[in-house]
Amino acid sequence: MFIETPYFLPTDPVLFALKTVAVAGVDVRLLVPKKNDSWFVDWAGRSYLREAEEAGVKVSLYEGGFLHSKLMVCDDSISTCGSTNVDFRSFENNFEANAFFYGGKTALQMKQVFLDDEAQSVQLSSLPERMNPKFMVRLFESLIRLLAPLM
Repeated sequence: MFIETPYFLPTDPVLFALKTVAVAGVDVRLLVPKKNDSWFVDWAGRSYLREAEEAGVKVSLYEGGFLHSKLMVCDDSISTCGSTNVDFRSFENNFEANAFFYGGKTALQMKQVFLDDEAQSVQLSSLPERMNPKFMVRLFESLIRLLAPLM
């Protein structure tokens, strides 16, 4: 499963599902921008990214600019793209729309887009300051994470 999103503030069921399939051995990759257009959303998402990485999701941070792509590819046969971010507002408040494609040809084309973007990224696990932040940084992340459902 390959996911690109500019904002990663998942609901509990979505985070649980991603962590569950990663623990089960599925190749789950998540690509988000290294520098977000909102420092608040960036900081709110850091603990979610770390939690996903610790469960086995391969988290990459895109360095080629601001990544605003929203796509997902599953099993090289189902893919989707559209306006939906992986965040509370997109899932629960906004009227977002995605197109779903059932077929290997489109899924493989979208997977190649993901892989090309991933080639311009750095692995979250290779950034010790992001994987093992100091206490005050974790405290700040936790406080902002409390506000994530409002973002």
